[in-house]
Amino acid sequence: MNYSAACGSVKCFKYLILNHEQASQKTFNYAILSGNIEIIKIIDQQLAANNDTKKITTSTRKSRIVPLIETHKNDLFDWVFEQKFTKDDMSNDFINNLVVCSITNGNIHALIEFIDRGYDFISNIKTTEALKLAAKNGFCKLLEFMINIIDKKHRHFSIKTPQNS
Repeated sequence: MNYSAACGSVKCFKYLILNHEQASQKTFNYAILSGNIEIIKIIDQQLAANNDTKKITTSTRKSRIVPLIETHKNDLFDWVFEQKFTKDDMSNDFINNLVVCSITNGNIHALIEFIDRGYDFISNIKTTEALKLAAKNGFCKLLEFMINIIDKKHRHFSIKTPQNS
């Protein structure tokens, strides 16, 4: 079962489910690696239906979102983020780390999702460090996007550039 989840083989996975195989936390981890959203949803439903220790915890789901940001698996990211994150999660250090992860990996999709769900980019992250991080990694469009956000919030924002000699 774990192998079919890791390879994203939906037909094999469904065959095993129909023959009463049980998914585990390990199966969920393998499914995340494959990125197959159909398998992940089936596992999530099966584990949620079991009222035992095999149920996936919210903190485990949250920790699984980092590889999705890093690999730009945005459809899967959207589902996990929509299903497993609450409005209260948007103000903690974990979200700040996810925003930094998004900027580090050039994942503007994830950054936009955080902002759309109420993350205050300006007051929750050190703005200058975020801009430097995007510039250092060569993410010009991401840098432009962040500057536009800052500019809308603070009309008199200016970036200091070294003077030409």
